[in-house]
Amino acid sequence: MKKLLFICLIFSFKTFSQDQKPAVSETKKGSFYVYWGWNRSIYSTSDISFKGVNYDFTLNNVVATDRQSPLSANIYLNPGNMTIPQYNLRFGYYLNEKYQITLGVDHMKYVMKAFQSS
Repeated sequence: MKKLLFICLIFSFKTFSQDQKPAVSETKKGSFYVYWGWNRSIYSTSDISFKGVNYDFTLNNVVATDRQSPLSANIYLNPGNMTIPQYNLRFGYYLNEKYQITLGVDHMKYVMKAFQSS
């Protein structure tokens, strides 16, 4: 076993001294990116305040969960239904190597537990 591990270790090293390819300068400047993904959420207890013309009250230590859609190819892979589950979507543009502009949406589902009392 030790010999096999040693052989694998020897062959896993890559030597750069014989690499004859010229260095290519890659830059992100002027490029766009997009990403999409699904998420899970965990929420701590919350205090939620409501204020209006005839009301002013706070719900203390509210317990909430996320609402996951059932695992189904029709929901998660069908382009017409892909916004049903919780998701993250980002569009971005690199102004230069250091700065970028991004526009994003995080679709979360905060669902309060029913009949709470404190």
